[in-house]
Amino acid sequence: MRDMAMMIVLGTIWGSSFFFIKIAVADIPPLTIATGRVGLGALLLYIYIRSRGYFLPCDMAVWRWLIPIGVLNSALPFFLIGLAEQTIDSNLAALLMSAGPIWALILSHFLTSDDRFTVNKTMGIGIGFAGVVIILGPMILAGASGTLFGAGALVTANICYVLSGVLVRRVQGVRSDVFGASKLSSSDISTSIESTSSRAEITVSFSPSRSKALLVILLYTPVGHLLLLQLCHH
Repeated sequence: MRDMAMMIVLGTIWGSSFFFIKIAVADIPPLTIATGRVGLGALLLYIYIRSRGYFLPCDMAVWRWLIPIGVLNSALPFFLIGLAEQTIDSNLAALLMSAGPIWALILSHFLTSDDRFTVNKTMGIGIGFAGVVIILGPMILAGASGTLFGAGALVTANICYVLSGVLVRRVQGVRSDVFGASKLSSSDISTSIESTSSRAEITVSFSPSRSKALLVILLYTPVGHLLLLQLCHH
């Protein structure tokens, strides 16, 4: 019962995050939001693992995989989702991101040796793509170029998640909570470097609604990760 309650809360957090991102990106650059999400998440998860007596990995061979995983699993998707929601509605963004399993089935067939197409999987992929076409088709035909751009950004974010999942298989012997803190730490480094190199202005709107939305988004990342870790431990 406790696990079910945590799953419901986790689903609510992940699902409603698109609504708050849509509010925030009206005034706050997507890269700023992504940097804040992974930065606060990395800090709180680091405090969490230290309170339990654990440290970040010292083996550089592990970080060789943790760095690209962090970029593909957090930094880049967080940025792309914010970028997409500058042009499309939050409900459409959530719907398109929910198509992630479709891309996972396709890419896993080509990138792994133990997750191949089956008849049922192929039918699922076909049905999934048909649903996406039915939803997006009328919008694109109506000349909604912003919708096409946003959909492309979300598809790319989905592919990033799938690729990170493939790379996760390379990491062995790392606790799930230490892995989460390490992944967000590497994400924070990458977004901070990108912000500096592109000279992106780190701004926060003082509009009450935008500020509250940003605060919710920033808190969602570490809370969601902690809930997921608790589920993994159970």
